[in-house]
Amino acid sequence: MNHAETILSFLDRQLMRDDPIDQQDARFIVKRSGMDVAAIRRAIESARVPDVPEIREEFARCSQRFLE
Repeated sequence: MNHAETILSFLDRQLMRDDPIDQQDARFIVKRSGMDVAAIRRAIESARVPDVPEIREEFARCSQRFLE
């Protein structure tokens, strides 16, 4: 896994829980990596989210909030 893939994987994990600290971590990751909105959208769209309804719901909610 290269550096960019590691960043995207970590970002995806931070968006799977509706937790203020995880959201803060995700924003820090994006800020430090220099990702633009298009890259964030691609990361969210290509995320491998477990097929567990609760996790999928939280990921969708957190991702939407994160893009606002």
